[in-house]
Amino acid sequence: MRYSVSYETDAIAALTQLWLDAVDRASVTAAQATLDHRLASDPHGNGSQISEGLWAIECHPLRAFYEIIEDDRLVLVTALRRLP
Repeated sequence: MRYSVSYETDAIAALTQLWLDAVDRASVTAAQATLDHRLASDPHGNGSQISEGLWAIECHPLRAFYEIIEDDRLVLVTALRRLP
């Protein structure tokens, strides 16, 4: 079963800034699309739980932090960072 993927306002702002700052903007766009696909298809199997209720997934050059809301079949991306 698929999940819907949504972004908190702060995560959208971070993604926008990461894209604006990127030397290779296409890589950020591709990574975000891959993250969305992986999270929609299997957020448990494609990410790692880093604390109770908080998960992380990486797709170079991005690392996303997210919550899984099972009752709504929703993945909520709460933050994004650039990988070193």
